[in-house]
Amino acid sequence: AERLEAGGVHTLAPTLRHHDEVPAPRSLGKLRLEDYCDDLAELARSVEGFLVLCGHSMGGLIALKLLERGIGHAAILLAPAAPANVI
Repeated sequence: AERLEAGGVHTLAPTLRHHDEVPAPRSLGKLRLEDYCDDLAELARSVEGFLVLCGHSMGGLIALKLLERGIGHAAILLAPAAPANVI
């Protein structure tokens, strides 16, 4: 993100809900993937211009789910997790 910012590209690197809490609250185990997608969809809607989503593992799956909702223009996926019942 720092190199992109240095090149004039605006970046956001959000932390998923409860992933910055130590110890993790019990409610973390009750969250669904769709809860994370809802959180990030709200953030993404506040971004103006061409939106490229980037995600690794679960973040890659979330990026795919956001594109499925029509949020974002493109995505860079690094070893995205497979959707349920695919593997």
